Amino acid sequence: MKNSYRVLCCLVFLRIIFMANSATAQISWSPASSVTVCPGETGTYVLSGLPANYRFEAGLPPFAAGGNLTNFPVIGGGSASFQVQWQDTPNGESLTVNFEQSTATSGGGITWSHASTQTLTARIRSVAGQNGPSGTLNLPFCSTSPFTLNVPTEYFVNVPNESITAYLWEVPATWGVQGASQIPSFGSTPVNFKLYEGTRTITLTPTPGGNVDLRVFQYSSVCNQTYSPSQLYKLLSFPGAYRIQRQPTVTITAGPTTLYCGDRTPQTYAAQASSGASSFTWTYPSGWTVQGPATNASIVLIPDGNSGSESISVQAFYTCGGPTTLAVAASEPRAVTVRPEVAPVVLAPIPASCPGQTIRVSVGPAPGVTTYAWTVPYPFSPQGVTTTTVPYLDISSNATALNRAFSVRVKGGSSNSSCTPSVDEKTGILGTGSGIAVVTDAPKNETEICPYTNITLQAVILDNQFSASTAYGYTWTISKRNGQTGALTTTTEYAQTVTATTPAVGDWLDVGLRVTSSCGDFFPTSNSWQSVSHFQNGQLCLDAPTAPTPKEQLTETAYPNPANNRLQLPPAAGTYILYNGHGRPVRQQRVIANAAAVFNTEKLPDGLYYLVHQDEEGRFVRQTIQLQH
Repeated sequence: MKNSYRVLCCLVFLRIIFMANSATAQISWSPASSVTVCPGETGTYVLSGLPANYRFEAGLPPFAAGGNLTNFPVIGGGSASFQVQWQDTPNGESLTVNFEQSTATSGGGITWSHASTQTLTARIRSVAGQNGPSGTLNLPFCSTSPFTLNVPTEYFVNVPNESITAYLWEVPATWGVQGASQIPSFGSTPVNFKLYEGTRTITLTPTPGGNVDLRVFQYSSVCNQTYSPSQLYKLLSFPGAYRIQRQPTVTITAGPTTLYCGDRTPQTYAAQASSGASSFTWTYPSGWTVQGPATNASIVLIPDGNSGSESISVQAFYTCGGPTTLAVAASEPRAVTVRPEVAPVVLAPIPASCPGQTIRVSVGPAPGVTTYAWTVPYPFSPQGVTTTTVPYLDISSNATALNRAFSVRVKGGSSNSSCTPSVDEKTGILGTGSGIAVVTDAPKNETEICPYTNITLQAVILDNQFSASTAYGYTWTISKRNGQTGALTTTTEYAQTVTATTPAVGDWLDVGLRVTSSCGDFFPTSNSWQSVSHFQNGQLCLDAPTAPTPKEQLTETAYPNPANNRLQLPPAAGTYILYNGHGRPVRQQRVIANAAAVFNTEKLPDGLYYLVHQDEEGRFVRQTIQLQH
């Protein structure tokens, strides 16, 4: 019986919950749960479908955020009516109503619990707290032509699909206005400005003058006129600022910033000013003079030629066609440095010539240079220092002079004695080259050469200025000189390239060369090399054959070969040197006749080596050794 009672109670409770939920689902706002309103607007909003057991929740009365509840709502006939006057706020606002419902207890009493929260959302056409549009427009100072400002489309913050169509503009009183109507000014409207009501587009006709800041307000006009007709222009945003940039500027845009002492060449300086400038006034260094007009946007100045730090500036004047100056724009000074030396003189390349010919040496233009001191070497005339007042000098070479390189120096000076001269120097070639040299393909250094080697000797012209019409003659004197007796064996050759065989170790190879040409002869040159088996740096002449040696000297050789850790040297007296494959000495020992001598090769890497023996008479014998550990 008790279980049946419990089941019946559960069914009744579930039925109550179902009925309560069904009743909640039928509650609705009229005219809608989301409305678009104006600041100051009063609206009536009805909740219908309220269950009979609903009441306003205790402690949580109906509340209008962003508005004022102007009535005392009651629930009757399943509905409740609310009157709200909305405030001027751009935020999303709402009307919130909380309900609680009654429930019978098992003891015959009633309890109340939260049942539902109903919210109406209000989107307010407010511009409060927003900033009006802003921007910048450049206009000429003297312009009186109409121009149009077009503000980008803007929207109410809380009503993003509804654009703001009305704007208030504060405009200079002397300007013409189209597309807006004048209205009474605010107390904060600047002096000499008027206030206009219009749209986001306005056409203005300016008068000449400087920069102007137009204040622009967003205006919720329809709401203001409907709900606050006695307080027009109440529903405004913060002002934005449109800067009309008109203050003229002037800048020096052209003209040298570096000059040289003594330079009195006219220099042009130019200025760029905002449109409408009527005249210019230039300020320039004392001692400089003006060539031509002095009130234009450019000026030609003649420096005084003295060194120092100077400056140039300019002012632009604006009268806008009237008799008086309305504005003056001043430039930043343009710094000009006049260096203490005269302008650099630069020698042109010296032309090629043969002995006996005349050539002209010259320099390029150098402003302010009035004298040229030329230093010319032998075999040219005029020789020594020659001063001219023209930037060139003709010089002639001796017909019997030998080909060579030479240098010409020029020093540029000024009539201003305080100026430091400038100097340049160039090298030229007399004839077809600066000299001759002997080039050989033999292994050698400056004084040593490998013996018994066939070598090629070639005559080379240094700094060659080749000309197809030039004929050359070559004379070689090749001598082999005994290193002990001094005896000579000499041959003569006449080609540009010749061959020779280097002498035995200790003897000398002397080579002399003389070259003649149809454009003058060259200074003769000579080279001497002594034949050696290895150079002073220890490098061995690996590719050179050894000197012929009597057969009995080769009967005994070092062993074993290939060698491992030890190499037994022959009993013949003399000096033994072991070279690696790169010609570098790695072991050396002097041996007394018939004495046992050994090279320790344990730490030497595997590879090909050369054992060179120099006997008591200075003759050399070479043996190839293979190390293999």
